[in-house]
Amino acid sequence: MTEQNTAPQNRKTTTRRNWLIGIGTMLLLTLAFVYWLARQSTYTVTINAPIEAVWDYASDSSKAVEWSVFFTHIESLPGIEDGKVGSLRRCFRRHDETGVMWDEEVVEIRPLEYRQIRTFNIRGFNDPQFEDVEFKVEQHYEKIDETTSRLTFSSELKEPMNPMVILKLLFTVSEGRRIFRLNLENIKAAIEAGEHYQRPHPYEPENRFDP
Repeated sequence: MTEQNTAPQNRKTTTRRNWLIGIGTMLLLTLAFVYWLARQSTYTVTINAPIEAVWDYASDSSKAVEWSVFFTHIESLPGIEDGKVGSLRRCFRRHDETGVMWDEEVVEIRPLEYRQIRTFNIRGFNDPQFEDVEFKVEQHYEKIDETTSRLTFSSELKEPMNPMVILKLLFTVSEGRRIFRLNLENIKAAIEAGEHYQRPHPYEPENRFDP
């Protein structure tokens, strides 16, 4: 085969290789985005109250009954005082403590700025595979001025890095964000209204995560 004949063939081979590399790169980027999206949820609200009031309210486990649309109450577990680093608590979806529940551990605190919580020992969800997962839950507090604050809730899948679990979470991430949004809007209303608080979003007795 002459040099003139091999040149077009080489160009075709190079073009095909570049095309495959491009497709492969796009596929990897898409998978990376899906992986990121499935692993985390986040939502932010601006609250017309000093940062101290926001911190104090969100730090009080007994207030959960006032603002959560997903769980009814939190029970402190024996050991370190509630709210401090290392303290444990149990969250119950229902008043009779049946069905969905999970445990939480306070991992890190920076007063008036940040709180990190480990969510684990998940039970009662409609998919048994969720019982093996752990989440890192973060609360970010930002002082805008003396009378205005910003509060952000976020969660990120930590364990296990199971592709099937991540794929399933992809189809529930929008529900996680919705719950964050409703809860934070309730928290905002509770702090701003004080004793005149009427929650804008009621507790939801039925949810797609229920068995």
